[in-house]
Amino acid sequence: NGQATKLANHFRQAEGVRLAWEPEANEVFAVLSKTRVAQFEAAGAKFYAWNPPHGMEDAFSDDEQLSRFVTSFATTSEHIDQIAALL
Repeated sequence: NGQATKLANHFRQAEGVRLAWEPEANEVFAVLSKTRVAQFEAAGAKFYAWNPPHGMEDAFSDDEQLSRFVTSFATTSEHIDQIAALL
């Protein structure tokens, strides 16, 4: 999915954010600080808190959240730009 790739690239370039793993389809899993999660939510971004996979629980600090962003055919470049602006 082209939009997922664009979104993942924005996360890669942002300071203090990392991808949990490389996207394989239309989902991007990013690790965000809880402060950044609150900022995204206050700005109206739609994404999901995601439980770490078994065996990866220790890969995240207490101040981090694994977050799932989903793109689709309806995701526009403007949507991706809005997330990028928050980063």
